Amino acid sequence: MSKGYDVSVGTILRPTFYKEFACIGKACKNTCCAGWNISFDRKDYQKIKKAMETPALASASEKTMRRLRPKDEGQNGNLFAEFVLNEQARCTLLSEEGLCRLQLTCGEKTLPHVCRVFPRLKGYTPAAVEESLSPGCEVVLQLLWDKREGIDFEEIPLGEEQQITAKDVPAIRVAFGAIRSVCIDVLQDRSLKLSHRLLVLGILLNKLLEQDWETPDIEGWLGLCHGMIGNPDVEAALETLSGNRNLFLTNNNKLLMQLITGDQYHSLVELVRALTVAINREEESIVLDSALYEAHQKWFDKKFSDLDYFYENLLVTVFFNLYLPRLDSKEELWKGYVNLCNLYSFYRFASVGICDEGTEKGDLIQILTKVSRLLLHDKAGRMALCEEFFENDSASLAHMAILVSE
Repeated sequence: MSKGYDVSVGTILRPTFYKEFACIGKACKNTCCAGWNISFDRKDYQKIKKAMETPALASASEKTMRRLRPKDEGQNGNLFAEFVLNEQARCTLLSEEGLCRLQLTCGEKTLPHVCRVFPRLKGYTPAAVEESLSPGCEVVLQLLWDKREGIDFEEIPLGEEQQITAKDVPAIRVAFGAIRSVCIDVLQDRSLKLSHRLLVLGILLNKLLEQDWETPDIEGWLGLCHGMIGNPDVEAALETLSGNRNLFLTNNNKLLMQLITGDQYHSLVELVRALTVAINREEESIVLDSALYEAHQKWFDKKFSDLDYFYENLLVTVFFNLYLPRLDSKEELWKGYVNLCNLYSFYRFASVGICDEGTEKGDLIQILTKVSRLLLHDKAGRMALCEEFFENDSASLAHMAILVSE
C-alpha cells in the first residue's frame, strides 16, 4: 500500500444559508425536545445530574434521565445517557409553555452539547472544517423551501492557529473536495429530473469504483462527470432504467415498519394512519393500501407539482451533512450511495403519503422534520437497513432506479 499524504485544512466550508438560521423557540410546532431520543455523553450526564439537585428542579421527575445499555453505547460512540420522554413523547424537562426548565433554572451552559448546538452540525474532512444544518429542524426545512435558486456554499479562511493538518491521507481522499463538489453539481443539474440525477450520480460513482484508489485518475473521472452534466442525451438514455411502483412501496413499507417500532411510533402516526389498512406491531407487519397511495399521489401532484427544487435542496443538504461520498473504502462508497437513495425515496414516500385535499406546506414540513430526525440521527438504524439491501442483493443501480422512481 502506498504512503498517504499530509493535507492542510485551512478553511471552513458551509452552505451560505447557515448564517440565516435562528431558533424560533416556543413558536416551533415540532420542538426538538420531543418526538425522539436525546442522548449525550457522560460529562453532560454528570453536569445535569448535579443541576437537578437545585431546589427549583426538585419537583422534576426522578426519571428525567436514564443510562444507555452497554450495547447502545457501543453503537453510538461515546453516548452515555438520554432524557426520558413522557407519555406525549416530550422531554420531562419541557414546560407546558414549550421551554426547557433546565435552561430556565440553570442557564444554557447546563444543557448537554446536543441541545446547545442543534440543528448545527460540525465535522472535519480532508477538504475543510464543515458546518451545516440538520433538516431535522422545521426552520431549516423552511430555509430550504425558500431557496428556489438552489444551495450555494462559501469557504471562510481559518486563522493560522486554527488550521489542521490531516496526516497520512490516502490518495483518493486527498481528492475528496473535488469529488464531492462535482457530485453536488450533478445533484443540482436541472437539465435532468431529480431521480435521473441520482442515477447519473450512481453511474459516476460506479466509474470511481473501477479506479485504482492508490493511483486514481481524478482528472479523467472529473472530465467524465462534466461531460454528463447538462448533456441532453443523458435523459433519454436513463429512461431505460424504469421504476416499479409495487417494489417502491414494498421497500418503503419495510422502512416504515422499522421506524414505527418501539418509541418511534408516535412520530409517524399520521403517516401510518393515512396509508395502512392493517398493522400488527407484535408481528412487526403493516399492510399498505396501494390504491390509497395512488390517490394521495394525485393530490400531491396537484398541490406540490413545482417542488423539485425543494427536494433537490434537501438531497444536497443530506449529501453534505453525511460527508458523502464515503471514500473510506469502495464498499463504503457504494453503501453511502445506497443510503442516499433510500433516504430520498422515503422522503418522497412520506410526502405523498400524508397528502390529501387539506394538506398545506406546513404539514409537509412537519412530516419531513420527523422523518429527518428518525433517519438522519439514528446512524445504527439507517445503516442496518442499508445492510439489508446488500444481504438481499438489492443494492444494484437498477434497484436504485426503482427506489428513487417518482
